Amino acid sequence: MDTQVAEVSSSETLASPTARKRRRKSGVLRSRSRWGLVLSLPALLVVLAFVLYPTIQTLYYSFTNWNGASANFIGLANYTSTVFTGPGVHQILLNNLIFILSVPIAVFIEYCVAYLLWTGIRGGTLMRVLLFLPMAASWAAVGLLFREILLQFAPTWLSTPTLSLIVLILAFHWTTSGTNVMIMYAGLSTVDRAQIEAATLDGAGQFRVMTRIVAPNVLAFIDFAVIITLIMSMTSIFGLI
Repeated sequence: MDTQVAEVSSSETLASPTARKRRRKSGVLRSRSRWGLVLSLPALLVVLAFVLYPTIQTLYYSFTNWNGASANFIGLANYTSTVFTGPGVHQILLNNLIFILSVPIAVFIEYCVAYLLWTGIRGGTLMRVLLFLPMAASWAAVGLLFREILLQFAPTWLSTPTLSLIVLILAFHWTTSGTNVMIMYAGLSTVDRAQIEAATLDGAGQFRVMTRIVAPNVLAFIDFAVIITLIMSMTSIFGLI
């Protein structure tokens, strides 16, 4: 009996420091969580005030006849009369579809450029400068630059709807190309070059190495470039216009 009591007391003695450490660690984590909530509260209030509230208010006004002073609830009348059946709505949807489809094509071209820079192509330094130059300019400055160039050399491009859409797409992707190339170049820097050497010794060409060997290793970076380009196409495109 005394032996059993001694064993129990010794086990409790051994377990108590571990239990105290666990309690102390959980207390620290709870304290950090509370401080994290307190420190993030100002940013959360800013988001609620300047992002969430205007978004909800805009959604509410879309169901009303708002004249700037008063809003009368009219249900889905704005959507049925303007958004779905309004003049030019099909052309607007087509333009947006064309713009979205251009994003994967542009990102693939930018991936090829990043791969060439990563392999040490001749003139890579100059190419980096030319690619990253648009990143230093604002969207409005790029739009003015393209307008002045086209007014001098191809003024009809700005008056033709199809050509103006092509110009807008080219200007947009020229502006975002530096960012995407930099993202994918960073991803390529994590690739083990031994895989490329092994594939080259097995007879794989450069295009096969780029698409079948290297691309799967940087797929997360390519996906990220596509996502941020799609986001910018919906938010920053108006600066070019």
